[in-house]
Order: sequence, then C-alpha cells, then structure tokens
Amino acid sequence: MGIVWLLPEEQQANLTDFSLVIVVNLVVSLLVALLFIPSLLDKFPLGRSMTGASVRRRRLVVRFSRGYGQFIAWGRRHRWIFVVALVWGFGIPTFLLPDKIAESKDGKLSVWAEAYNGIMGSQAVSEHRPVIDKVFGSSLHLFRTATNRYDNFRTPEQKRLYVSAGMAEGCTVQQLNEVVRHMENYISRFDQVDMFRTRITSYDNAQIEITFKPEFEYGPFPAMLKQELTSAAINFGGATWYIRGIDDNTFNNNVVNNYRSNQFRLKGYNYDQLSAYADALIDTLSRNRRVSNPEIMDGNAWSLPHNEFNIRYDDERIAAAGLDVADYYGMLSTMLFRSRLSPVYNGEELQQVVLESGDRDRFDRWHVANAQVRIDSRQTKLAAVGSIEKQRTGVSISRDRQSYQILVGYDFIGSYELGRRLIERTVKQFNEEILPIGFRVDSPSSGFWQEEKQLQVWLILLVVAIIYTMCAVIFESLRKPVVIILMIPVSFIGVFLTFGWSDFVFDQGGFAAFVLLCGIVVNAGIYLINEQNNWADVSHQHGIRLYLKAYNHKIIPIMLTILSTVLGLVPFLYDGPEEVFWFAFAMAAISGTLFSIVALVVYLPVFLPRP
Repeated sequence: MGIVWLLPEEQQANLTDFSLVIVVNLVVSLLVALLFIPSLLDKFPLGRSMTGASVRRRRLVVRFSRGYGQFIAWGRRHRWIFVVALVWGFGIPTFLLPDKIAESKDGKLSVWAEAYNGIMGSQAVSEHRPVIDKVFGSSLHLFRTATNRYDNFRTPEQKRLYVSAGMAEGCTVQQLNEVVRHMENYISRFDQVDMFRTRITSYDNAQIEITFKPEFEYGPFPAMLKQELTSAAINFGGATWYIRGIDDNTFNNNVVNNYRSNQFRLKGYNYDQLSAYADALIDTLSRNRRVSNPEIMDGNAWSLPHNEFNIRYDDERIAAAGLDVADYYGMLSTMLFRSRLSPVYNGEELQQVVLESGDRDRFDRWHVANAQVRIDSRQTKLAAVGSIEKQRTGVSISRDRQSYQILVGYDFIGSYELGRRLIERTVKQFNEEILPIGFRVDSPSSGFWQEEKQLQVWLILLVVAIIYTMCAVIFESLRKPVVIILMIPVSFIGVFLTFGWSDFVFDQGGFAAFVLLCGIVVNAGIYLINEQNNWADVSHQHGIRLYLKAYNHKIIPIMLTILSTVLGLVPFLYDGPEEVFWFAFAMAAISGTLFSIVALVVYLPVFLPRP
C-alpha cells in the first residue's frame, strides 16, 4: 500500500484513506491471529473424532490426490502448453508496435529496422492489422479497448442533470434567456427537484444544473425527469437543446456540432509565428483522409471562433475605378450605422436609446455586394471592386506561463488506436522536424491519461518486484518466487475479461484492486510452498507426493480465505456501476481472486521447481 504515496496528488486524495484502512485492518487481524485465536483454542479446545463421514472424505481425498498427481506429472512434461496458454490468455501487446520505424537523422535505417518496416508494411499485415492485434492481444487488448472509451478517474458526486441551450449566431443573450425561462418554469413544477441553477454566458451557451432531494436521488424520478425534459425540449422552439447526465443516454437536436473530439495544443513565444504553424498543422491534418473539419478552436474543444462578414478589396480594381477605400468604407458605415446613446429617463424608468440608419434593414448582404452606391460623383458596387465572405474570426488569444497557446481541433474517423497513432506521429514530426526552439506541440486529448496509465503500470511492476524480493529471502531461492509471481498475471486475466466483456467503468478503484490482488493472490502460493518445505524436513516423501501432502493440508483454509474475501466484497456491488471507486474495486478484486484459483491449482504445481 506504500505505493499510494507515489501517485499524483489528485489520486492520493482518493486512495490514502483506503490504504490506511487496509493497513490498520491487517495489523488488527495479525494481533487477533497471534494472541486471541490461540487463547480461544486453549479455552475451548476442538476435539476430533473418526466418523463415517470423515472416512468417506478421506477416501475421496485419496482418489482426488491420485488423479491430481497424474495431472501434475503430465503438466510438468508438457510445460510449453501452459506457457503458451498463459502468454496468449494474458495477451501479447502487438497493438503497441508502431507501423514503421522512422529514419534516423542521417537518413539511414538499420538492417533490423528495414526488416521490421518490410514486415509491417506488407499487404498481409497492414490489411489485417486490427484482426492480428485482437487475436494476439487477447484479454489485454479486450481490456484496453474497453477502458479507452472513457476516463479512468472519477470523483464521487451528487446526481445531476444538465440541460444546455443555445441559439443561432446573430441572436442575443436576452432572447436565449426568454427561452430558458420557459424551461425553468417547467422544471419548477416538480417537487422532487431540490434545486436548479441557471448560467448564461453567451447567446449560444446556457446551462441548467438540476439536483434532486435525497429521498428521490436514487429512485426512478431522475430518469423520468430526463425523459420529460427531452419531450419538453422538442416542443420548445427557437433554441437547440442538449440534455445529459444520470445515465449514458443524451439528447441533442443541434445539427451543427462545434465540438471536436481530438485536439493539438501549440505553444510559443511569438503569436504570429504560432498562428502560421497552426495553419501548417491544419494543412498536414487535411491530407489525412480520416481527419475531418480541422480548425482553430476558440480556447477549448467545445467552441469555434464566431463567423463574421469580411470585406476583401481588390487594390487594382479600386485604383482603376479611382476610388478611395476609406471613402467606400465610410459610405458603408453610414448605410449600416447603429450605435447606443445615453439612456433617457421617461419619468418612470431609464429607457435604452439606439440610433441606427434608416437603410440598415433593407441594406442586407446581397445589397452590400451588388447594389450601386454613389461615392462623390462615381457609382460603383462592391462586386466590381472586391468581395464579401463569411469567415471565422475573433480567435481568443490565450497565454499559459508566458507562452501563447492555440488549440487545433479535428474529428477522426476510425478506431481509438489509429487516432492515437496519428497524434503520436504528428506530435513527433512537428517537435523534431518543424517547430524551432521556443515552440512546442502536444495533445491535451490523450497525453495526460496516457502518462497516468504508464505511471500505474510502473507502480504495479514495483509491487511485483518487492514481492519477488521478499519471497526470495524467505524461501532462499530465486526460482520459487518466479512461480509465485506467475500467479499474478493469471489473476489479472480475470480482471481483463470482466471489464472487457462488460460496460462497467474501470476507475481508480480498479487500480487499487490490482495492487490488492498482487498481495492477496501470492498468499496462497506462499502458504503451500512454506507447508511443503515444513513437511520436507520431517517426511520421507518427495516430489509430487510431498506437494500433494502440503496441498491437502492447506487447500481448505486457502479456499475458505478466498470465499470469505469474495463474500466480503459482495456488499460493495449493491449500489451498482454508478458507485465511484467501490464498485470497480469489488468487481476487479472478485474476478481476480476467483481466477487465482486457476493459478493455484494448475500453474503453481506444474511450474514449481523440484527440490
């Protein structure tokens, strides 16, 4: 449990209390086993008597031992079968292999790199790469595919329902507020709602956050209200609605989606150069057939810069017509004039006053481009000297630690693995070949969680190394701890299959279960090997018979320990998959503990070295 203090701070906050509880529980159980149980047995001794049932049980044990010993002898002669089954069952991570090895700076490739590129670039491999990864990856590929659909970090929170609304470009916040008021009035009819809060930041962004009274929070009402609000949103016109929360289902009637599922973040000290590199990145992404709608985002992955009409003048035509751009722009400003004046008090309240041109309403976009206008003694139209186009402008300029920052978003058509490879390849290409010193590109949509997962893998390997060292010291052997360590990946297969075949979310509770399994699973192996060593000192038996003697003496308490562990974790499943930490922890620990029986019964005796 000490590795919890090696995790990032946000994960320590969730696992520190858990690890302290486990440590206290283990210390108390050790004191109970050393002091209380012996005293209890001394006060109330347990007598043993030979009955007919015990005789039948011993006969059954003899028959089982004979067949089990034959299986162990056969398994030791065919260990390669169990090695292949374990490696394939756990999974070979071929999905982590790159498509090709890039050339070095001198443009040369080693013989091994050329051979690798030839194999991976062949038609047989490139066309069937997904199938190859799935077959060789086995349970590990299944688990990775399932867990990559979501973030592996969740925080406990109250159930909330979110209703978002927006209006088309050109509308105002006041208009959106009127529409949202109708939804608020509809929500206020339900007494089961504890509170709802509305926040409107712009004409296209309003959100209502709904919470429920404690007695109705975990009942059917939240899902029912979500359905009612969905029906109401369909009837409320004038705005687009997005309803989410409670479950995985969402409602969205917005046909124009500004969200981009993947992003690149460029940082640099010069904004103009950074903008040029962002355009180069967009050009690079546009050449990939799986990339759609690459654009510069407005500060985050949910919003794009606003559209504005941009007038472009042709300098040669302006000069040929003898016009001045300033005069033409002044004429347009007069025709489209609109300005707020100081408020006027009418005796009861202040009235807002707006002064605008009488031609503003009739002088629309078509008239701006095609209507003849008089400038001094000349008549012309914009179509003759330029053009008017609708473009995205007004990108927010953001800075982070004295560096300018631009976000490029895009949608990717394909699997998560292909998208991840595109991100890694593009980041490496720009950082090493294109961007100079002072500029950098990364991907906020994938980099953080990949680093977190890699850290968790290294911490689990650290736990395995500590267990191996301790077992090597206890048994004075370097081979026996290897057999004990083999039990850990077998138990992990159970976790991989459980979360790979189901829709359960693997969060930080699953990682805690991995750490717990490393300690629980090896206990059974340590008990059996220690019992075998004890019998070897006093018994004339050896080999498989000696192991069977130790197995028959220890298997019942080991099985009772496994059964008690599983039953002790069952109550954590009561609250369902929505429960953060504890549900994933219980599911992973139960499945891993049950699969450890396979490691205990099959792999431990087959690979245990002969004394």
